[in-house]
Amino acid sequence: MNIFALDSDEATLLLEYEKSESIAQVAKVFQRDPSVISRSLKSLAEKLPVLEKAGGKWVVTELGSKFNNWTTQAILSQQSILNQRIQLKIASTREFAGRYLIGAIEEIFPSEKFHVHIITFDGNSEELLLNGQVDFVFDCGKPYDPQIAFKRPAKEEMSLVVSKEFKNKYKVKASEDLTHLPHAHYSRNNLAKLYSMTKDQVNIAISLNDIALVREAVFNSMGWALLPTYTVKNELKNKELIEIPQKGHWKQSPYQFGLWWNRDKTYLKEHVQKLVNWLEKQDLN
Repeated sequence: MNIFALDSDEATLLLEYEKSESIAQVAKVFQRDPSVISRSLKSLAEKLPVLEKAGGKWVVTELGSKFNNWTTQAILSQQSILNQRIQLKIASTREFAGRYLIGAIEEIFPSEKFHVHIITFDGNSEELLLNGQVDFVFDCGKPYDPQIAFKRPAKEEMSLVVSKEFKNKYKVKASEDLTHLPHAHYSRNNLAKLYSMTKDQVNIAISLNDIALVREAVFNSMGWALLPTYTVKNELKNKELIEIPQKGHWKQSPYQFGLWWNRDKTYLKEHVQKLVNWLEKQDLN
């Protein structure tokens, strides 16, 4: 159903005719034969009283001028909308956002063209995408839902860490010494997958859903923890925490870390590539 009196082609033709001095000039703008333009103008006049013949040529009527004013404003409004900053919503853990993303976002998506929302999470990242709450998620592993596309260009090393007090108290030398000792559990870690253990086989002292809280629990000697190396890199360098060598089934392969997005949002393709190119250059070790 067409609810407009004139379609966009007709409105554009009428506007251009009022600005031009002749049919020949309009024909040149539209790259059409003058006879085609003449027939189109005649059709316009028969459809609405926006044109009338005077002195052997078509003249835009008062109604036609009002239509042209409306068309001009519509074009300007459309251009204004298109010139607005692009809104993008990006989700990641608080640690990744703070240590990597926040310092790079202006270079990736300049603020004069983009309005970026950074949303932190420590829960189900897939739901954020599937519910349309965000456009992108930075996360490790693979999504379960086939609706979510992903690329994993980075590797995320993991470190077993304890405080100096904890290490001395329990005389910890290697990962196997941790088996029955108190554990500060990061709730996103899958115990069965990581340590080949179930929760009842691990002495969980406390469970936390935020990496910063897990790190603080380790500082306070509440237990050992397995955390992404980049989240404790400075603390290990300053010897505020101690890394325990991983052996046997405790030894962890690097996680594949990447970008996730809803595969139906094909218009995000250009932005996907920008984020993936940036992520490839990051050192998460």
